[in-house]
Amino acid sequence: MNDMVFVPVGGLKDASYSPTTPTNETSIRAEIQGISDQLKDYINDILIPNFGSYATTLALSQVIAGQVNIVDPITGKKYVEVVINGNHGIMEVA
Repeated sequence: MNDMVFVPVGGLKDASYSPTTPTNETSIRAEIQGISDQLKDYINDILIPNFGSYATTLALSQVIAGQVNIVDPITGKKYVEVVINGNHGIMEVA
């Protein structure tokens, strides 16, 4: 997984990116929103896909170990309970 880096690296601490006295309301809103957008993009584009990949790998390893512990009696779909960082969840197994 890639480390998160703000652009610019110093974020709002970078005086060239964020002047002490903004020229107008629009510019200060754009500066603040830019950092928020970087956080959102990192979460959506890096963290969530990597977490999903990890959770899938974990679920598959449990299935391989024969730990499928839930079968839907109507659909026949198999599920496995997963615990990640203390949080319980259920994942469908193909």
